[in-house]
Amino acid sequence: MEIDIEKRVEKAKEYHQSGYNCAQSVFLAYSDVLGIDDVVASKLSLPFGGGMGGMHEICGCVSGMMMCTGFVKDIKRNNYPYVRDVAAEYKAEVGSIICKELLGLVPANPPLVKRPCVEYVGIAARIIGERLKHDLL
Repeated sequence: MEIDIEKRVEKAKEYHQSGYNCAQSVFLAYSDVLGIDDVVASKLSLPFGGGMGGMHEICGCVSGMMMCTGFVKDIKRNNYPYVRDVAAEYKAEVGSIICKELLGLVPANPPLVKRPCVEYVGIAARIIGERLKHDLL
């Protein structure tokens, strides 16, 4: 299956704008490529939104990408370095993998006026899409 990354990025953003959380939006954008039913993908990724259940810890976009990595590198010794690489790429692009830092919810940062989550969803969808395109096809 050919992966049109720009279409997947837009699809992920559309999911987010329609009410899905960040993790769901990224994971759902590639669920068909991974061979997962959308309902199952939505339910599996639900708890990872809001930085893990609204705790604002690991960004839901990162969690969505990580869920995809298990379908590429499904052996622990191969998966963990892959996960670190994907996370490092995301962090280099947006500055952190921690939700509360990205949203300005830590004392050192002023709260953001506009939540950038849909942009982060697009960035994550692009990063994992490039990986999937390279490693699955």
